Amino acid sequence: MTEMTDMVNTTLRPRLLVLLLVLPFVVNAELHEEALHDDQMMEEAEFIEELLSEERDVPVEETPLITPADDAASSGIIDRYQAAPASSQSGNITRSTFALAVVDREPVDEVDVVSADSVYYFTELSGLEGATIRHRWLYQGEVMADVEFHVGGPRWRVWSKKNLLPRWTGLWTVAVVDENGVVIHTDTVEYRR
Repeated sequence: MTEMTDMVNTTLRPRLLVLLLVLPFVVNAELHEEALHDDQMMEEAEFIEELLSEERDVPVEETPLITPADDAASSGIIDRYQAAPASSQSGNITRSTFALAVVDREPVDEVDVVSADSVYYFTELSGLEGATIRHRWLYQGEVMADVEFHVGGPRWRVWSKKNLLPRWTGLWTVAVVDENGVVIHTDTVEYRR
């Protein structure tokens, strides 16, 4: 009986050891694959829902960041644009606001003064179907971000988000700029720490 026990121990012990070492990785990989599959299914469902909706929107969760030269190494820099002079407010902007979030394509917690680390700018456009517009984020006269949107319908909602660094306190302006470079609308928010 002892020989048989020794034989089972020498034969099964290495296999059990390998199984115990590999099993957590296999389970973790399967869980990761399920999570990816669930995320992909959710993204596909949201995409299909958006295609079927009458109103189409273009969400932009994170805007490109333009920073002064000393920050160039730590952030993505896009081409700088000259700030266009302000013009009269356009009838094509039916709503515009700064908010702390955008949920279900609508602004949440609208603000004139923000102390959070980021802020959204939301605009609802009318009569600009087929046009390209931009949200141009300005701080102290310098363009800090420029986000482009293609307007795909007669009524179109777009929003962009700007992360704010503590040293950027003060007034921020977002200019809505048409494809000809004309500012068709502006709004201002104050950032306080």
